[in-house]
Amino acid sequence: MLSGAAVVILVAALVLVGARGGYPTTRPKLLSGAAWLSSASVGQLTLLDGSSAEVAAQVQVAPRGNRIDVVQEGAGAYAVNRSAGSIRRVDGGTFEVSPPVKPIPDAGDGLRAFAGPTMVYAVDARRGVLTAADPRTLAPRSGQLSLAARFDTQSATLDDRGRLWLLDPGTGDLIWVRDGQRHVRHNAARPGAGMLALAGGVPVLIDPQRGAALTLDPETADTAQTTELDLRPDDRIQVSGAPDAARLYVVAARGVLAVCDLTASACGTVVPLAAGGSDFGAAVESGRRVFVPDYTTGRVWIVDLDRSAVVAQPQVVSPRTRFQLLTRDGVVFFNDPDSEHAGVIRLDGGVRPVAKYNPRNPGAGLTNSGNGAGSADGPTGESGAVDRPPAPKKPDPPKKSDPPTQPKQPDPPQDPGQPPPPPGPVPSTSQSTSPPPVPGPSLSPTPSPTPSKTPPPPPETVQIVVSTNQPHTDEDVTFKAVNGGSGPAPSAARWDFGDGQTANSVQTTHRYATPGTFQASVQATFPSGQTAVSSVTMQVTVRPPVIATMTATKTGSGGGIISSQPAGIDCPTICSAQFAVGATIQLRVLIGGTSDFVGWSGDCAPFGTATTCTITMPAGGASVGARIEIRPRLRLNPFSNDPAPPGPPSSNGIGDTNGSGIFCTSPCQNTVNFGQKVTLRAFPGAGYVFAGWSGDCSGTGDCPLTMDGDKMASAEFKRIALAPNLAPAGALRNPVAVRRRRYHLAGPE
Repeated sequence: MLSGAAVVILVAALVLVGARGGYPTTRPKLLSGAAWLSSASVGQLTLLDGSSAEVAAQVQVAPRGNRIDVVQEGAGAYAVNRSAGSIRRVDGGTFEVSPPVKPIPDAGDGLRAFAGPTMVYAVDARRGVLTAADPRTLAPRSGQLSLAARFDTQSATLDDRGRLWLLDPGTGDLIWVRDGQRHVRHNAARPGAGMLALAGGVPVLIDPQRGAALTLDPETADTAQTTELDLRPDDRIQVSGAPDAARLYVVAARGVLAVCDLTASACGTVVPLAAGGSDFGAAVESGRRVFVPDYTTGRVWIVDLDRSAVVAQPQVVSPRTRFQLLTRDGVVFFNDPDSEHAGVIRLDGGVRPVAKYNPRNPGAGLTNSGNGAGSADGPTGESGAVDRPPAPKKPDPPKKSDPPTQPKQPDPPQDPGQPPPPPGPVPSTSQSTSPPPVPGPSLSPTPSPTPSKTPPPPPETVQIVVSTNQPHTDEDVTFKAVNGGSGPAPSAARWDFGDGQTANSVQTTHRYATPGTFQASVQATFPSGQTAVSSVTMQVTVRPPVIATMTATKTGSGGGIISSQPAGIDCPTICSAQFAVGATIQLRVLIGGTSDFVGWSGDCAPFGTATTCTITMPAGGASVGARIEIRPRLRLNPFSNDPAPPGPPSSNGIGDTNGSGIFCTSPCQNTVNFGQKVTLRAFPGAGYVFAGWSGDCSGTGDCPLTMDGDKMASAEFKRIALAPNLAPAGALRNPVAVRRRRYHLAGPE
C-alpha cells in the first residue's frame, strides 16, 4: 500500500467504459450497430458499420483542421468543435447536421460534452462552468453553474442514470450533478492525481496516492468498497472499468495489466504486456477479452480474461500514433482521428481496416454534401444561441417593359459553417401558347396537371435468421438472410462469421471450432441491386459431453478392487459411473496378497490377464468384469504302510516336473497361482516301489493338474519283497547292499 507517494498519471482518454449514456470523444462507447468516428483534419464524422466494416455515413461538421470530437448517444452523435467552442447534433436516422450552438460563450478548447438520453451537459474545463441543454435542439435548459473544480479527461464521467461526476485532482474534492443540483464530497481522494471510472455502471474513484480504488454509492457518493491497488510511486497508469461487472482494469506504463475484482480487498490478477516504457491507453473489454492500445508500437494487446494471458498483438496503425479504441455490441473499433485510418478488430486479433474518407478527395461520398463545411462556428454568439445565415434580400420588382417572367432570386450570403439553403423551384421560361380568351361567361381555368416524379424505391433491409445464436463448438448453425420488410428475398449474400471464416450464399451452415463471442454479419444483395447489412452476436460455448454409463463387476472369491481413471469406478464399493462418450477410460485391478487376478470379461475381455484395460467410452455404455480368486493350495502326501527295509533310512517323495520347485517327502502343502498347471510324479526311495495315486490323482503314471481350486494328491509306496533263495536269513549283514531296482524320472530301469 502506498502512502503519500506521488503517482504520475498519464492524461489520456476519459475512462467511461460501461456507461449507458453518451461519452466524451476521447473514449466513445456506443450502443447501436455502428460507431461515429471523428476526422479532425477534414472536419468530418464517419459512421462505421461494425458488422460489415463499411462506411455507412460521412458528414461534414466543421472546417478542415478544426479540433473536433464526437460524443455518441444512441444512433445519433454530437460534434464538439473545440476550435469554435460549439456543438452540433447529427441525426442518427437522417444524418442531418444541426446548426452550431455555443452553449458557453468563449469556451473554445476547454469545451467538453457529456450526452445522456434526456440531457446534454456542456462543460468549460478551463473556467469551471457547466450548463445543460436539450438533447435534440441543444436549447439551454438551465443557467450556467459554477464549478470551481479543475478536472481533466480522466476525472469526469456520466453514469447510467445521467449523473455527472467530476473530481478535482488538485483538492481531491468529488462533485456530482443530479437533477441540476450540485453536490460535493470534500477530500474524497488525496490531492494529487485522482481519477474516475465506471465499472458495471457504478462510479469508481481511483486514488493513486493512497493506492486504492473506492467503489462509490451512486446515491450518496459514500465509499461502499475499498480495493487495494499494487502501484509503484512512479507508475503512470490508465484505468477503465468493465461494462457489466464490478471489475477494474489498471494499465501501467511499466508493462503490466492488473485485473481487479472490486468486490475483493485487493487486485488478484496481473498480466505482463510489453517491456517497460511503452505508452499505453485505457483498456476496453469485449467478449471476455481485454484490448489495450499501445501508442508506442501502434499495436493492440488482446488479453484472454479466462486464461489471464496475451492471445494476440495485432498492428492497427503506424507506431507512435495516438489512436482511439472503443467497443460496441461485441465489436471493437479503432480510429486515428488525425487521418483516414480506422477499422474493426476481431476477438481473435484479426483486423479489418477501413478508410473513413478518400484522402485525395475528402469531400467525395459525403452524405450531407455541403452541410457544415464552412466556418459558421467562427463568431461567438449568446449562450445557447443558434447561428443562422442572414435572410436573403428581396428582389427588385420587374420593370413594365420586362417580359412577364419570374424574377431571379439573388443568392443569399453563404455562411461557411451552415448548409446551403435547399434549391427553390426552377422557374419556367417557356411562353404560353394558349389562345386569347373568348368573350363569354367567365370559366375557371382548368389547372394543368403537375408532372409526377416516380419516388425511389424504399431501401431494403436484411434480417438474419439463425437456428441458434448460442451454439456449442462444432455444432452446425444455419444462417439465412431474409428481407426485413415485405419486399423480395435477397438474391445473394456474403457472410462473415467473425472467426475468420466466410461464405457466399443466402442460406449457409457454419461451425465454430472454439468457444467465445463472435459477431456474424451479412451483406445481402436484392434483385433491385440494393444492398443491406446486418449482424448478430453468437455466444459459442464448449459442447457439453454426451454421458454414458459404465458398469463394473467383480467375480471370484479373491480380494481386490477395480478402479478407473478418470475417477468414478471403485468396485466393489462403487461399481457404476458415468463418463463422457468418446472419453478414454483406463481400468485397473488391484489384488490382495493371497489372491490372483484371473482375467477380464465384457468390454475388457481382449486384455486377458493384464491388470489394466483401456477402452474408449461408447455411446451405448460399457460393461466390464474382473475375476479375482484366492490362490489355491496343493496338498501332497507320500506314504507307505510297509515297515522300513533294513539299512539306512530311505525317502519316498512327490514332485512337480513342470519346474515349480515343489517336492515333498512327507505330507506338505503349497500355495500356487490360480490356474497354474502342475504335473505330479512319484519318486520311490531305495527298497520301495510306487504303488499308485489317490485323491485328485489316479493310476500309476504322471498326474497333470490345473490349479483352479484346492487340490490333494497321495502317493502310496510299497516295500520291495526279496526272494528267499537270494537272501537267506543272516546271509547279508546289510540288506541295502542287495542290488535294487533304481527309479528315474522316466521310470524304472
